[in-house]
Amino acid sequence: MKFERFFISSSEADAQLEIVAAKPQHQGPYRTIIFNHGSTGRGHNKTLYSRTICPAVIGNYFVDRGWMILFPQRRGRGKSGGNYGEGLALDGSGYSCNVEIATAGFERAVEDMDAVVRHLRERPDVDQRQLAIGGVSRGGILSIAYAGTLQN
Repeated sequence: MKFERFFISSSEADAQLEIVAAKPQHQGPYRTIIFNHGSTGRGHNKTLYSRTICPAVIGNYFVDRGWMILFPQRRGRGKSGGNYGEGLALDGSGYSCNVEIATAGFERAVEDMDAVVRHLRERPDVDQRQLAIGGVSRGGILSIAYAGTLQN
């Protein structure tokens, strides 16, 4: 499996989103899954923010079954632009339990997810009838929440 890295626009003018993708060797359009990364533990270790998350074992699983898979890196994560702001406390002590801060961070993540889906809607190599969204930990919750925002 070969990973391809590219960037798309986010809702923030100067913050492009990094996406790592892999696809089967046959011709598309492909069934496609967006697989979202989780958080950074408790949010204390800022060096984790710059890691691009694209687990080969998950990529291989889907590609071997004929799916294209995308691993988007939300703002401030991996090589994506902007600051990571998914509910971090203002004092830098980790994730906040303040509902306003947590909600704003989650809404920001949903915006990034929406940018990825809009990008996929314009790609001819994506089977628009077979688009799935999943993830691990915070990325899994984000996937469920995002799916709940969609209207036919």
